[in-house]
Amino acid sequence: MLSVRNLTVTVQTGRKSVPVVDDVSFSVGRGEAHGLVGESGSGKTLTLRAVPGLLPHGTRLDSGRIFLDGEEVTAMSRRRLRAVRGRRVGMVFQDPMTALNPVMTVGEQIAEAPMVHFGWSRRAAGRRAIELMREVGIPEPERRARAYPHEFSGGMRQRVGIAIALSCSPGLLLCDEPTTALDVTVQEQILELLRNLRATGEVAILFVTHDLAVIAELCERVSVMYAGQIVETGATAEVFRRPRHAYTLGLLRSAPDPRAARCRLVALPGLPPDPADPPVGCRFHPRCGFSDDACRADRVYRLRRVDGHRSACVHGEAVADA
Repeated sequence: MLSVRNLTVTVQTGRKSVPVVDDVSFSVGRGEAHGLVGESGSGKTLTLRAVPGLLPHGTRLDSGRIFLDGEEVTAMSRRRLRAVRGRRVGMVFQDPMTALNPVMTVGEQIAEAPMVHFGWSRRAAGRRAIELMREVGIPEPERRARAYPHEFSGGMRQRVGIAIALSCSPGLLLCDEPTTALDVTVQEQILELLRNLRATGEVAILFVTHDLAVIAELCERVSVMYAGQIVETGATAEVFRRPRHAYTLGLLRSAPDPRAARCRLVALPGLPPDPADPPVGCRFHPRCGFSDDACRADRVYRLRRVDGHRSACVHGEAVADA
C-alpha cells in the first residue's frame, strides 16, 4: 500500500539545508499497521507528513520517492495530490481541538470530504456522516452531528477526527500520535477502534508515537527512529523481545513493565544531537554504553538484516544478549 524509499526532508537554517529526516525507507502492506517510534525530534511526524505532501512551512522533501498503491506520490501535480488526500489517504492529527473547525458542526466536517471528492449531495453526505459517527462509537449520532467541537470531550473529538479521516474510505490511514493527550481508558477505546479497522483488512495504518506500549498493542511491524534515521526495523514482537540496537534497548529499559511488582527504570543519558551537527558515525554513540571506535567510524550507518529484522548497530549481538 505504501512504499517510502530513501526519503530525506530538510529544513532551511540561514544558507544551510539541514536534513531532519535522513535516507528513510520502509513499507506498509495492505491491512497492516506499521509503527514509527522514537523520542521527540527524531523525525517521525515529518516522515508521516511527507506522505500526503503536508510538510510544514520551512521544510521540504529534498530527495527520495513515495509510492501509494504503486503510484508515485512525489511525482504528482498539486491538483492530483489534493485529490489523493482524503480520498485515498486519511490523516488523524494529535490534537483534535486544533484540527477541527470550531465554527462548523461535526456532521458538516465529516460530510465535507465526500461532497468535495465524490460530488455527493449534502443530504447523502450527511447520512454518511451519521453512519460514520455511529461506527466510531459516538452515541446519539443524529443529534450530535448538529453539535460543535467544543461540545465534545477530547476522546469524542478524536473519534470525530477518525470519522473525518475515514469519510472517503481511504486505503491508508496516517495517525500522528492520536492518543497522546487522552487518558488511559479513552486511549484504549481509540486503539480498539483502530484495531477493528485494521482487522477488516481494508485499511493500512502508519502510526506515529513515542509510546512503546501502544506500538506493541496495535502494530505488527515497527521502525525505530533516532536523529532522523531508522536504526532498527522489523516485526514488533521480535524487535521488542530481542532488540539489536542500543537505542531500542534504551527505550525499552526506560519504559515501565506492568507485569513486575517493582521495576527499575533506566533513563537514556544525554540528549539527541543537533541535526545541523550530528556526530560522525553512529549518531547514538555519544549516549551509548556499547560504543567504541567502530561506532565512530565514518559511514558506519547501514541497516543489516539479522534474525528476521534489520538493525544499524555494529554491536547488535551484544545488545541482544544484554
